[in-house]
Amino acid sequence: MPKRVAFLALLLSSASVAAQQTVPIDLTGEWTARSRHEDEVHRIPGPELGDYAGFPLKEAGRVRAESWDAAIMSQPEQQTRPHAAQYSMRGPFPNFRMQAVTDPATNQIVAYTITNLFGNADRTIWMDGRPHPSPHAEHKWEGFSTGVWQGNALEVTTTHMKSGFLHRNGTIASPLSRMTEYFVRHDLHLLHVAVVEDPAYLEEPLVRTSNFVWAPNQTLPPRIPFEVVDEVAGMPASWVPSYPLGTRHEEFAKRFNLPLEATRGGAQTMYPEYTERIRQLRAGSARSTAPVSGRILTDAPKATAPRPPVSDTVEVLRVKGNVYMLVAGGANVTAQVGSDGILVVDTGTAAWSDRILAALRTLSTRPIRYIVNTSAGEDRIGGNAALAAAGLNLAAVNAPGNFGIASAAAPILAHEHVLGRMSAPTGGASRHPFASWPSSTFFGAKKTLSLNGEGIELLHQPAAHSDGDSLVYFRGSDVVSAGNVYSTTSYPVIDLARGGSVQGVIDALTKVLDLTIPEFNQQGGTLVVPARGSISNEADVVEYRNMVAIVRDRIQAMVKQGLSLEAVKAARPTIDYDALYGADTGPWTTDMFIEAVYRDLANRP
Repeated sequence: MPKRVAFLALLLSSASVAAQQTVPIDLTGEWTARSRHEDEVHRIPGPELGDYAGFPLKEAGRVRAESWDAAIMSQPEQQTRPHAAQYSMRGPFPNFRMQAVTDPATNQIVAYTITNLFGNADRTIWMDGRPHPSPHAEHKWEGFSTGVWQGNALEVTTTHMKSGFLHRNGTIASPLSRMTEYFVRHDLHLLHVAVVEDPAYLEEPLVRTSNFVWAPNQTLPPRIPFEVVDEVAGMPASWVPSYPLGTRHEEFAKRFNLPLEATRGGAQTMYPEYTERIRQLRAGSARSTAPVSGRILTDAPKATAPRPPVSDTVEVLRVKGNVYMLVAGGANVTAQVGSDGILVVDTGTAAWSDRILAALRTLSTRPIRYIVNTSAGEDRIGGNAALAAAGLNLAAVNAPGNFGIASAAAPILAHEHVLGRMSAPTGGASRHPFASWPSSTFFGAKKTLSLNGEGIELLHQPAAHSDGDSLVYFRGSDVVSAGNVYSTTSYPVIDLARGGSVQGVIDALTKVLDLTIPEFNQQGGTLVVPARGSISNEADVVEYRNMVAIVRDRIQAMVKQGLSLEAVKAARPTIDYDALYGADTGPWTTDMFIEAVYRDLANRP
């Protein structure tokens, strides 16, 4: 057990024994922040670039922090974002109100609410024993929190948090992070202890404490929406500022006469024993492990993204309005359901067809009316034939049916290029059965239709994952099905042989952002169904688009330097994102992504 966590356990057990509480204590009321002891200076004016002391950063977390440019907060999609739960109890301030929500029938506490956190990323702590959501459920700034009493301490477990600050200088917690908190009241004082575990960016748990004082006369302002403005004029829609790979922010270390190694964080710097190493580094009797500025090669261990376990059954999640997401073998299928019938976006692999049909029957007994393919990827089209045969064309009872023309199967809609990829050249044989081919195609930028009282747009995205990608926008439900241009579990697949490109992927993701309008605090509002992974909102797509753009810029700089593909791979241009999207095995690995971006950029003027 790391020493910091052992100390935390001792601290909490001592508090619990001293209080000898057998029933929950009252945490409700108005609380105002007091000194945070070890990092009060970080609240105002804020932490400096390069000040990562006190954080057990992995190399990936360090690279992510050193690449972070504060100008990114001027992006229109970033301006209204609050702090995620990993940081929201620390700053700025906060002065908050804690209230109990009770069941009117039993008078038992069902939940606690915490309001007036920065940006109104208010939290709910569920006390009724409900489970945490599916791994495929939407992540939010506040995450999903459950609480239990441990003696006189309220223990809170939070998952499903977005990527957000641990420190307001680019030190980031990933969406993979998990937080355990303890709220301990001592008369008019409240101790808050937060333990953040993050397999992507932290070597060991980060433990921090905050103190609050009861303030019954405190008044809290109303919830006020932010307004997005043009802070930096003239920038392209996909503008993503970042420092180059290999940047070292040395100013903080020089100003305080500290060895650079000591300011870059890491588990070894967390303990008192490290002070002796600082003396040795200053005296020159120890060699620093901090790489020089501009060095981009790294021997840090490679990371891969965790993959949610694949269930044998189809998981069905309601997205919004009439739209549902079906998780089938890891691939997402979108279904719009209503009185007219069912529209299916992408059909998974052929092996899952029967299970997908059974899952659709739990949503509606109405027939499948349309199938839409967002691309010709195998997990987008594999179930076409089976699902179309189980459907019913709206025209089957009209003129074609009256004249005996076979039109019973649900039509398959896609861009013309998808049909071109699935069919074969004259005289050749397609590896896809004819019944799975698109039966209705479009060649322009957009195709529209209406079903179940809702307008639906098919928006072609040229040269993205391939040359036949489409976004599907359900205008009434306010949901975008993004297909293979977006995933929360892998790097984007760029099929160069089929007309894909890295810039096309960025443009397609930017188009998704054009369609999304968040409800408040850069979340809610328009929701997005990825090809694989969890239901998303605008902030999640921003993170992904920015990642692709930053990796593109890094590899582009190496291409301009004349580096070979092998040298680019060795430089690890994706190191700070591999734990979120990387893979060493499977159909699309990190090396394959880097190679696709490299070859795409190297072959362009």
